Amino acid sequence: MIEALPDLQDCTPLRDFVTALNAENSPFETLGCEKWSAPWSHEKFPGFIIRHGSYVDIALVEKSKCSTPDVHYDLVKAFRTYAQEHPVYDVMHVYFVLRPQCA
Repeated sequence: MIEALPDLQDCTPLRDFVTALNAENSPFETLGCEKWSAPWSHEKFPGFIIRHGSYVDIALVEKSKCSTPDVHYDLVKAFRTYAQEHPVYDVMHVYFVLRPQCA
């Protein structure tokens, strides 16, 4: 079904990310995704006139792992380690939000 999602048609990196998250051996599954572009300006970045963004809702396939906060702490720690090892430009922001979801 990934091939049918309009937001992934012309965005190879996002499509590859969603595909990897939904791989058979992945501990994750995606619940939704979207990408957008909008006019933007900021005096500190005069050459940037369009802002691009996206989100991907991710869940653990094995819902029993969500019964303790440990998995959330592990995800935050792994994300922080990755962010330190792979810094992004000042004009790029990558973050995540942990939210409980009802089954």
